[in-house]
Amino acid sequence: AQTEQIIQSTLGVTSRPYFRFPYGDATADTLSIVGRDGYNAYHWVADDGSIGGWVDWAAQHPDEANGGIWLMHGRPTTVAALPGWLDRAVASGFHPTTLTETLR
Repeated sequence: AQTEQIIQSTLGVTSRPYFRFPYGDATADTLSIVGRDGYNAYHWVADDGSIGGWVDWAAQHPDEANGGIWLMHGRPTTVAALPGWLDRAVASGFHPTTLTETLR
């Protein structure tokens, strides 16, 4: 609730409906709580340090990889690597999109 308040007062928007558990640590109870509060929890398939390897794997397993969510923290190394990851994903037949579209 405090984080939501900070987001709204600073940016004038809500983070709803998305909720990412730190480190992916979710339990049935915490999933119930965030759901009750109007959030949709999601999990990622790869983070900054593993996206490159995931793209390689996805090229070999496109049916399993479709809809994969990348977690990026805006680190300089991530920003620098992103164009290459996107190019490789597109070359493998994937269509990068938004979280909203992916979860639809």
